[in-house]
Amino acid sequence: MSATRHDLAGRTIVITGGSSGIGLAAARALHARGAEVVPIGRTPERVAAVAAELGARALVADFARLDDVRETAEVLLREHERIDVLVHNAGTVVQKRITTVDGHEISWQTNYLAPFLLQSLLAGRLVESRAHVVVTCSVAHFFGRIDLADPGSFDRPFTIRESYGNSKLALLLFAREIARRASTDGVAGQGGASGQRGSVTASAFHPGFVKTNIITEQRGLGPAWVSAIAERVLNVTSPEVGAAALVHLAGAPDPAANNGRYFTPTVRAGAPSSRASRDATLGRALWTHTERALQPHLVRAV
Repeated sequence: MSATRHDLAGRTIVITGGSSGIGLAAARALHARGAEVVPIGRTPERVAAVAAELGARALVADFARLDDVRETAEVLLREHERIDVLVHNAGTVVQKRITTVDGHEISWQTNYLAPFLLQSLLAGRLVESRAHVVVTCSVAHFFGRIDLADPGSFDRPFTIRESYGNSKLALLLFAREIARRASTDGVAGQGGASGQRGSVTASAFHPGFVKTNIITEQRGLGPAWVSAIAERVLNVTSPEVGAAALVHLAGAPDPAANNGRYFTPTVRAGAPSSRASRDATLGRALWTHTERALQPHLVRAV
């Protein structure tokens, strides 16, 4: 796609997980096109470095702490009158069960609950901005098997595949529920904002198998993914290649055209996804369950 350097001038794009990997590559590409990019990351040194590079404020948040999500939402609402694009890109994968300070399995909270909460707290601003939401999903969602009695698999034996797969399936259902609400009844599609109407739209993408910190920082897990053999088998790509779909969706001139669509690394919509990810009834039920689970944290940010 050809684009002038400043074709996104005047647009504010918030990227979680924006200080490394896919998020950093996308932040740089979108900044080069003139957007005001707001990167959010977990590691202070990395966030400070990318913020200085982009001329942005450093926003540090660990999504394993829901208080961090609330504080981040408050800063965004104070400092940005518009949020044109919100990218839910932060994520983690772990080898064993870890319980957060909020009492949730860490992958479920970091990859799904925290994005849902951030979206909910920013609901009014997103509606006012007619924002587009981009979700970094994964082909791993095919492994997800969400049980609404235990959606985060907290009470079942832990496996990496189920933990990560469930969180990514939930994210895809989340994106499609936002899209469904926007396209069918005009509701903003934000958790905790059922009475607000607007045109917030959403899309999701699978970045491919990308060599990023989410894998290489996992002790004992990284080598299996980054070895020469694994790279050939999985067709491991660079963060820049993995970020292509994100950049395409965040910079699209008509975001509504991508509403509800799921993209592949080749930036083609209509990619196959699991039957569960297309289950609108499951998506609505999960949304309701998540609102209830997060209710103590859904007091409006100021």
